[in-house]
Amino acid sequence: MKSQAMRIERLEKRAGYGGQQLDMIRICIVARGTDGPVHLGPHSAHILTGPNAGMTLFRVDGEDAEAFEARCDALLKVRP
Repeated sequence: MKSQAMRIERLEKRAGYGGQQLDMIRICIVARGTDGPVHLGPHSAHILTGPNAGMTLFRVDGEDAEAFEARCDALLKVRP
């Protein structure tokens, strides 16, 4: 468990989030394209803080990235 926390801390620092309290971790999909990687947007999210802490959300079929992110952001502020 400690090694996982250290790995997350290193990734946060690399992404420029070192020392900040994160509200959510979003897992994004990247596909191989002919000209290099193609970012397909978030696939899942895990809420870390707020009234819905511990909840994991998944993008459903037909839901675009913006709608999924809006749904996730709304749950940071709303009770389950």
